[in-house]
Amino acid sequence: GLREFVNELKCCIHHISWKIHKSVLGESTSANDEDSEIAYIWKCWKSMKIIKITKLFLLSFGSILFPPMGFFLWFFLKSNSKIVEVAEEFAQNNDKQKERWLFVNGMCVNTNLGKANARQLSKIFQKQIGFLHNPTQGFLFDLMECMVGRTFNYKTPVALRLVSCLREDLSSEKYEKVILIVHSQGGIVASNAINILMDSKIDLRKLEVYTFGSAADEFVQKVDKKTGMSYPFYEHYANKHEYIAKIGTLYWQLPGNVFCNKRLGHFLGEHYLPDFKKGLYRIKIGPEDATSRLYSYIADSSDDNGQDTQIAQKQAKVGQNSNIKMTAYEKAKQYDRMRRMKNLHSLSPADATA
Repeated sequence: GLREFVNELKCCIHHISWKIHKSVLGESTSANDEDSEIAYIWKCWKSMKIIKITKLFLLSFGSILFPPMGFFLWFFLKSNSKIVEVAEEFAQNNDKQKERWLFVNGMCVNTNLGKANARQLSKIFQKQIGFLHNPTQGFLFDLMECMVGRTFNYKTPVALRLVSCLREDLSSEKYEKVILIVHSQGGIVASNAINILMDSKIDLRKLEVYTFGSAADEFVQKVDKKTGMSYPFYEHYANKHEYIAKIGTLYWQLPGNVFCNKRLGHFLGEHYLPDFKKGLYRIKIGPEDATSRLYSYIADSSDDNGQDTQIAQKQAKVGQNSNIKMTAYEKAKQYDRMRRMKNLHSLSPADATA
């Protein structure tokens, strides 16, 4: 209780600086992506959607400038969390591979912005995403909710809703794998939800959890006594110079490998996903030869912008000139193509890229 609260306070104070705003806001890198946060705001501004811009401002700063507004938002939005299916055109990919994909957003994210992040994920992995909205009550009250949820494991309504969704999906024979992607405060929500599931009889072996800039200070695992395998499976991604990752993923000892990128910025669509897609995250905590399981899922998706042709051309050049190096993304695509063509499921990625 009190000791844990003091440790949390020390962690937050230790990493705070006058550049904290720059650490979180970072620099814009994905202006061309219509679903990124900055692009979304800019699109609203250009189309003169003043109401949407005003809503974003009120959610971000309104509760600080005018605290009673936070109580108003809390009262009306606290239980407004439901699953919204995004990119239903990819539903056949989920059914074919018997996978269920879920996404939980972080703080100060309204419904439209959360859907935009979910669309980005669906484009990268070519999967239908079940978006569970973590409602916002404004910056001040979201921050308080993070502190209480992280320090005292308070179960928010969205955490209880996530428990219900995971219990249903994990118990269903329709899915062989349930993939949960969380960002920022979504990591705290997921941590508390998994704590509840651990105490139940639900089998968590099918669950995979991937965090981006998570603020959570703990995740729990069980070990199968027969196989020695730990479950659920965890994988974490963090930007080295951003504040939330410093007091979350990079500060606490969490189960699973941690992949790090040397940059600023905390926004999922603006600062994490573009670099993740480029394969810029490197192992920081875990075996040196560890590879990203989440990144490998990109190889199962098809590109609509002609990248397959470009990669094929580069692969041909690599065969002629060993000095030309391929990126991890291109290697993954080459491995996936060879596996499909030759139908050799035992072929390892190392053999495919040799």
